[in-house]
Amino acid sequence: MSAELSPPELRFTLLTTEHALKEWSVLSGILEPALDHGMVSSRTSIDHIREGIEQDYLQTFVIWDSAASQVLACLVARVDVHPTGVKVLSFPAMGGQDLATWINIAWDGIRQFAKGQECHQIEFRGRPGWSKILSAEPVSVNYIEVL
Repeated sequence: MSAELSPPELRFTLLTTEHALKEWSVLSGILEPALDHGMVSSRTSIDHIREGIEQDYLQTFVIWDSAASQVLACLVARVDVHPTGVKVLSFPAMGGQDLATWINIAWDGIRQFAKGQECHQIEFRGRPGWSKILSAEPVSVNYIEVL
């Protein structure tokens, strides 16, 4: 696990559609390994993700490390409105390196974005390792999927 960097070195940034597509070779390289795991690979593909970004159905966030001049992570999100009216910020794809280094900055940005979109909940699925890293956060595991 890397030492945590100070906030000026790491930024959680929402990319425009044009910027995400311009940087697609980098972003897809970050997302593809995450999409290759288990249940995610059976539900979406890198081509579906790109199509969603092109159609402005999906938003693209990155964690940018200015000290290293590189993208550490890419998070793809959408806002779902359920029949009950509940708005959920959902993440169909997330990938990156050194998760423990950037997760706190990402959570702050995710919460701010969700609040700005008037979302009631934030939702994502991940492998069991996520629960260890998120144990310090005020989150709960609400369900388990069996595949």
